[in-house]
Amino acid sequence: MVWVGFIGRRRGPGRWRLIVKSQTAQIRRSWGSRSSVLRSGVLRSGDCSAFTLVELLVVIGIIGVLISILLPSLNKAQNYARQVQCSSNMRSVGQSMLIYANQFNGYLFPPNKGWPGAGQYPPIIDGYNPTQYDVWTFYVLRQWDHPVIICPSDLDLNESRHSYIVNAHLLDHSMKSASDASNAGAPDIKYSSVLPAGYDPTNVVVMGEKISNAYDYYMENTDFDTKVEQYRHGPLLGSNYLMLDMHVEIQLPAAVKGTLDPWALKATTTQP
Repeated sequence: MVWVGFIGRRRGPGRWRLIVKSQTAQIRRSWGSRSSVLRSGVLRSGDCSAFTLVELLVVIGIIGVLISILLPSLNKAQNYARQVQCSSNMRSVGQSMLIYANQFNGYLFPPNKGWPGAGQYPPIIDGYNPTQYDVWTFYVLRQWDHPVIICPSDLDLNESRHSYIVNAHLLDHSMKSASDASNAGAPDIKYSSVLPAGYDPTNVVVMGEKISNAYDYYMENTDFDTKVEQYRHGPLLGSNYLMLDMHVEIQLPAAVKGTLDPWALKATTTQP
């Protein structure tokens, strides 16, 4: 604080006004320098914390590029995980088929236990809650719509609630022998059957994947193009198939067709 009053009384009005003017100018200069420091400090602080529009657009662009790179890899990983889960489901069904074969003389599943068609339902098996339908999956898995009979890549299930379809030739070979002399005496193909020359349990299909809107539980060789889903896991991979030795492999349709009906040739003897 500047005490200008007393000075003004001693030295006269003119001198007093000069002193006041000088002191006022000094105060203004002092406060002006302080405000400029404050203003410059605020500007420097803002410069350090803010983004320009160009910088923001560059960051957004980089994020977009990263997403475009990562999304295909993520989708590929998800598809692979579903294919592996489908393969695991098939192996589980195969193990249940072996248990069934132990009890029923080598047959892996019962015949003529399928779904009648769209808008229809198979007979209900009495004494079960929840309801159990008379289809082969009930006899093999003890539940007609067991989760392992559904492929996670099959996203359009109908009311028959199954993704897999078994090879009917495993059962109907000797059924045909009654009307076809060339098959006379040929046995059904069981888990323990000796196959025709050129075939072994590693290349005979037991079960494949069906088209989502199909109701069939059994496939014939002639039905392959209309009932079997040939590219469930992509056009470069194909679909999963359970083989007679109970391993699962993914194959394209061209490699599968020749493994559906090896017993068109007369089968040989059956192992004890």
